[in-house]
Amino acid sequence: MADRKILNGWKEIAAHVGRSVRTVQRWEFTHGMPVYRPSNKSRSAVSAFADEVEAWIARTDVTSSGYVRPIVIVLDKPDPARLTNRKLALEIEKFNVLTAYSLDELFATAERAQYDAIIMNCNDHGDPDSLCTLIKDQFPSKPLFVVAPGGDAPATADHVIASDDDLDLVAKVISVIGKPRLI
Repeated sequence: MADRKILNGWKEIAAHVGRSVRTVQRWEFTHGMPVYRPSNKSRSAVSAFADEVEAWIARTDVTSSGYVRPIVIVLDKPDPARLTNRKLALEIEKFNVLTAYSLDELFATAERAQYDAIIMNCNDHGDPDSLCTLIKDQFPSKPLFVVAPGGDAPATADHVIASDDDLDLVAKVISVIGKPRLI
């Protein structure tokens, strides 16, 4: 076809499909989106035919991905000068960890982020029973993990980790949410 629309460069391709440049670059890598490189090199300029891209989008499920990195919100004792071992242990296992230092910050973060679970330590924040009740009332469908080394866990907690060992917490989170997968 002589009148085929040619998209030159990532910016034009991204604008044509209404996505970011990074997204369409990822689609090429993960889903085989049809783009052409004049020099046949992986890092050269790209172009694409609009009709081919549209047909590819129509037949490809770009929402599914082999990349799953769950997000957890950790209600942590305020100490901005250091990262906690809890957060580091979760990040080593490839979880995205958002930290909240107060209940208000937790609620604001949970409203904005699409997260998979909330984690808190009973010893770090006032009355754990009231705190857990407030969290579960606000977000009843999300799992609440409570670290309660003394064994005195709130009844409203979904999952209790009865030790201070961060590896026990990570193992419990993985058993409930699943291990993050990277492609």
